[in-house]
Amino acid sequence: MPAICLIVSALLIGLDQVFKFLAVKHLSPIGEMTVIDNFLKLTYVENRGAAFGILQDHRWVFILITILATLICIILLFAYKKHNFFSRTALTMIIAGGVGNLIDRIALGYVIDFVNFTFFGYVFNLADACVTIGAVFLIIALLTIKRKSRPAQRLSEGEE
Repeated sequence: MPAICLIVSALLIGLDQVFKFLAVKHLSPIGEMTVIDNFLKLTYVENRGAAFGILQDHRWVFILITILATLICIILLFAYKKHNFFSRTALTMIIAGGVGNLIDRIALGYVIDFVNFTFFGYVFNLADACVTIGAVFLIIALLTIKRKSRPAQRLSEGEE
C-alpha cells in the first residue's frame, strides 16, 4: 500500500507542475483573469515565502524543512503498520504538496501560486491545497486512533 500512496503522490506532483506550467505560459503575461465574478480569479504570483507569503526570502530554510518533513512522511508511510484512510491520505497529500513546492523552490527560487478565491484573500496552488488537506486529515487520523484500552484491574478480596 505505501507504494500506491507514493504513486498517487507522484501523480499529484505531476498535476501540480502541469498547472504551474500553464500558469506561467498563459497567466503570467496577463497577470490575472476572472473565472467566476466575485468568487474565483486566476492570479499569477511568485511567492518567495511560506504559506500566505510569510517569511519572504528564506528559501533554504523552506527547502531543508520540506526535505526533512517529506522524509519523515515517507518513513511513516512505510514504518507505521496501523494506517487508516485518513493517515494514508494525509501522508500522501503532504508528500505531494511538499515536493510540488520544493521543485519550484529549487528550480526557480520561488513558488508559483495562481488560485485566488476572492473571499479568501490569499493566492495558492494545488501543492498548497494538498498540504492543507493533508494536515486536516492528519489531525483527523490522530484524533481517531484507537487506543489500547486496559481492562480494569480488579483486586481480589485478599489483595491490597
